[in-house]
Amino acid sequence: MRDSKSESERRERRGEYERRTAETAVRVAVDLDRPGTVRLDTPIPFLNHMLDQLARHGRVGLEVSAGFTGEAIAHHLVEDVGIGLGQALDRALGGRGGVNRFGSAAAPMDESLAEAVVDLSGRGGLYGAVAFSSPSADGYDTANGPEFFRALAANARLTLHLDLRRGGNPHHELEACHKAVALALRQAIALTGESDGGGVPSTKGVL
Repeated sequence: MRDSKSESERRERRGEYERRTAETAVRVAVDLDRPGTVRLDTPIPFLNHMLDQLARHGRVGLEVSAGFTGEAIAHHLVEDVGIGLGQALDRALGGRGGVNRFGSAAAPMDESLAEAVVDLSGRGGLYGAVAFSSPSADGYDTANGPEFFRALAANARLTLHLDLRRGGNPHHELEACHKAVALALRQAIALTGESDGGGVPSTKGVL
């Protein structure tokens, strides 16, 4: 017999976040168990492309609407979208009961290879070594990549180790990083399927 509480928790694994500042306006909605809907609307095409990688390979529903309210400085928008996605993800996870908690994956993109390890620890932080071969990828500042992941990790309260093992093309390097994070995150947020909901996977009893 299936546990009705577990099914209810699964249906409710959704989170939304909205914020407007003097620099940007951002709205993010994430659904951890319904991957069909992906709607991305930002004025930075490369950011849309990377968000699509996270949604498709992480197998989550994702809606992002973001724009500038002041001077069009890409760094501000990328960071604020990372904050929004992290906040929405944290809300979707709720008390984090029944999740695997840990995830790890390596993802190639042609000559580039990235490795990501995720822990839904409740303690946000980005660690690792990511050095890109060029400061720009199709007009996108590659330094924005780590800033996005730093904002995501801090606001989703997860530990993220991200290492770029091999590269050569900055577009491929960034894409490999986003794919690796998506795959590792998918493992970490997956429900264990245990009939009691799995509890919180921590000796402390809380994440």
